[in-house]
Amino acid sequence: MTTLPVKSSPRSQERSEATDRQIRRLMVVLLLVGTAIILRPIWGVSATDRLLLQAARHLMAEQYTEAEHCAIAALEEDPQSSLALLIAGESATRRQRDVDAIRYFRRVKDDGSANAVRALYLAANRLVASGLAREAEDCLRLALRHDSNNTEANQALAVLLQKQGRTWESWPFLRRVLLNGYIEKPNIIVTAAIDTTFLEDYQFIENCLAADPSNSQVLLGRARLDLTMSRFDSAEDLLRRVVREHPESIEAFAQLGSVLLDNGTEAEIVAWRQALPNDAKTHPDIWHTEGILARRSGQNEAAIRCFLEAAVRDPNHAGATFQLSQLLSGTKYSDVAERLGIRSKQLSQLKYLLMEVRYGYDTNLTRKVTELLDALDRPHEAAAWCQMLQQWKLGNADWAKSKKLQLITRLSRDTGDDLTLSSGQPVAHIDRSQFPLPDWSATTVKATSKKCTSPVDGNVRFVNMATEVGIDFNYFNGTTSKVGLVHILQATGGGVAVIDFDLDGWQDLYFVQSGPFPIEPGETFYSNRLYRNLGTGRFEDVTATSGLEDTSFGQGVAVGDYNSDGFPDLYVSNFGSNRLYENSGDGHFVDVTQQSGTGGDHWTTSCMFADLDGDALPEIYAVNYALKDEVLELACKHLGEPRTCAPTLFTAEQDQLYYNRGDGHFENITQQSGVVAEDGKGLAVVAADFEGDGQLNIFVANDTSANFYFQNETSTGSRRLAFREQAIVTGVGFDEVGELQACMGLAAGDANGDGLLDLFVTNFYGESNVLYSQNSDHSFSDSTREANLRDSGLHMLGFGTQFLDGELDGWPDLIIANGHIDLTFSHGNPDRMQPQYLRNTGDGNFVEQTSTSLGSYFEGRYFGRTIATLDWNRDGRGDACVSHLDAPAALLTNRTTATGNYFALMLRGVECNRDAIGAIVTVEAGGRQWVQHVVGGSGYFASNQRQLLFGLADSESIDRLTIRWPPGNEQVFNSLPVNQEVIAVENGNLFKLQR
Repeated sequence: MTTLPVKSSPRSQERSEATDRQIRRLMVVLLLVGTAIILRPIWGVSATDRLLLQAARHLMAEQYTEAEHCAIAALEEDPQSSLALLIAGESATRRQRDVDAIRYFRRVKDDGSANAVRALYLAANRLVASGLAREAEDCLRLALRHDSNNTEANQALAVLLQKQGRTWESWPFLRRVLLNGYIEKPNIIVTAAIDTTFLEDYQFIENCLAADPSNSQVLLGRARLDLTMSRFDSAEDLLRRVVREHPESIEAFAQLGSVLLDNGTEAEIVAWRQALPNDAKTHPDIWHTEGILARRSGQNEAAIRCFLEAAVRDPNHAGATFQLSQLLSGTKYSDVAERLGIRSKQLSQLKYLLMEVRYGYDTNLTRKVTELLDALDRPHEAAAWCQMLQQWKLGNADWAKSKKLQLITRLSRDTGDDLTLSSGQPVAHIDRSQFPLPDWSATTVKATSKKCTSPVDGNVRFVNMATEVGIDFNYFNGTTSKVGLVHILQATGGGVAVIDFDLDGWQDLYFVQSGPFPIEPGETFYSNRLYRNLGTGRFEDVTATSGLEDTSFGQGVAVGDYNSDGFPDLYVSNFGSNRLYENSGDGHFVDVTQQSGTGGDHWTTSCMFADLDGDALPEIYAVNYALKDEVLELACKHLGEPRTCAPTLFTAEQDQLYYNRGDGHFENITQQSGVVAEDGKGLAVVAADFEGDGQLNIFVANDTSANFYFQNETSTGSRRLAFREQAIVTGVGFDEVGELQACMGLAAGDANGDGLLDLFVTNFYGESNVLYSQNSDHSFSDSTREANLRDSGLHMLGFGTQFLDGELDGWPDLIIANGHIDLTFSHGNPDRMQPQYLRNTGDGNFVEQTSTSLGSYFEGRYFGRTIATLDWNRDGRGDACVSHLDAPAALLTNRTTATGNYFALMLRGVECNRDAIGAIVTVEAGGRQWVQHVVGGSGYFASNQRQLLFGLADSESIDRLTIRWPPGNEQVFNSLPVNQEVIAVENGNLFKLQR
């Protein structure tokens, strides 16, 4: 939900200017009246006319007392004089006597004349100022009954309804104002996203309640303000009161339904549905909520009907558009689904742009908004934004003039007044009656209590042993206690890689460093660091002898055996040229970037190795964020101080795919492989055999744009890679209701124990983290709410995250590194944040564990960034390494005492790629079954230990181990002991690792 603060807008003066315009118009009328009086023959001028002329002169001279006296005298001569009443009312208004002003205006005869309409409008203005919203609304609706096209009355009623949170009711009035050519920035913003934005005015609500405590309907506005601040309990209480006292308030029911989707029990939702007023179905949000409920209950055909009804009422409803793009895919309307998928992306981009453009006068962002509106077939609105650009005269004015002419030409071919042309309404032609309405009688309702959202004590415990074991890495990005972030790239942090580079069985750690900013070429003090695990409980810094003293402005890192020589190599992503380091096998790495052709010159964030065509040689996928030069050139300020620019201000950089030719060289096949996609800004990546068909699909978590899901469509035996972007259709582009997120971190694992790989994504402050659960048809559903993961992330800004079974009970938990962008960016929100550990209680339900029970590290607050998982001390308990912007790296050693049994497995490919990326392993023990995948990439900037650590709870032996290697060949092993580390060699045996 986006709100537009009325008072703090940089153009809030427009409201007083609007009032002044009204007064000037009134004065023009009075001047004309006065002129007419003067031109009359002297014997034709009445006493009333003379008094009106004097009153008009006093009013124009700002002599309000005298003006009112003359108007009153005129009223004594002619008690029905509308002009006298208008002058008296305006004079009283200027003297801040609203009660008298209202009384004068309301005395004007309600005869439908222009003066009657103006009096009703002016009375409404003073009623609003007095906090009497209901009376003001009555006046404005009466004025529009007389003159439905009146711009001032339409504008005033639209704003009045908007401030009360009654956005859908405001729509026809906003539409009329825009078609009349009245362009005001807050207006065209809320018009552009009527389903998600409204005008915020807290003081207005307070004034209304003070003036009329019985008008509980204005509490809807307060409830919506609470929703924007994630105060859901308060919002729900207020909405329940509004619908109880105003059962006709469709908007309140619509908002309450949205809240119950996230927080309500089934019984509460049934009660909500039964209480809906008769005309509730005129609101698209009601249909959208019912569509979500129908889909959750498995009534997909009925869900389509609901979303179609919503989209017909609002063709720009982001949630309905997104849902239909999924549900219509694979039907006879697949072509419509594809168009809806594109439109869904555009609507989500529009919302994010509107959030940024609401303040200030950024002409580039405004131009982007204009272009998006045009692409959405909304030329009326696009033309309005062009006009505003021309009025600003700050940049892009010539472009706006030319663009507006194009739009006017386009509008001349359209005969309707719809703001969205028929070409922008792809579902309008679909016969909705062919799809059934939901059958709520078939839904089983259980009056369950709400899930626990407060942290609880647990058994899992970690100790930060970094200093004790000899790890002293401190990330540096050029900021100090006095100098904050200047550019957004300083906020991302550095990567962490787990790599057994010397193959001694003990996992080593590699940390990526950034350095001073602006970047200083040749600076050598800050470099990446490699710590060797000695196997004695200590690490040794061996950077100087390893050949890994990289002093680039580093970002993420990936581990993989690119040349299949058995030794793990490193690929480091940088701001600028990336680096490929080949492991020589003697403890030394060689920079082979230039000869391999994998450097590039971009801002690469995360990266991964993955064999995408099954030739046993891993490709390199480099996730890019924004155009490098643009990042360096663009400077932003907040309250006069430098601050990082918002992601929406940047142009996304295309990700890069490097094909491994097997001779030490890579070929950049980005353009011909199908991974070209617009507006990425990626931060995290994984590749896995999601569908179990032997082919790896790629998921990229993007910041403030739709995520990517590249389905691998490479033909069997072909060496020509072919991907198709399918995030929207597959269900991982947005959240359940089609909302775009600022995605950061990413973890892949089987959260609910159904054997399918799920995805967990962390998001920005105020946005819920999202769990995408894979369905049997290999689509995904947002199951955040069902998994009890929504509330825990709303007041956090999550970065790195991983699945980790801390107590080895067979259910993967989640660990999350949190922290805002920077101190200078937080705007009243918390900046340093506590990390979180969310325990999986079974069947994919999660409960946050208290920081006190987890250990002292979790009680601290940090700018947390990257998390990589490993078992550094080989005790069978999963550990984690965490990097921060502002604190030394932490090595979180699992000290949980009451744990289950485990089985630690590493794979070595022979016919497939050496790391066996794409393999699927199934363990059966004690009547339970676990499935884990070997994935490429480890989410945000990280490379985890490539070990599958199975928590077996109390199972004392493994009944059956099945390994499906990437080529599709299977190996089965029976009756295996637990609590051991094992290496499986493709087509070979199992080898127990000795300590």
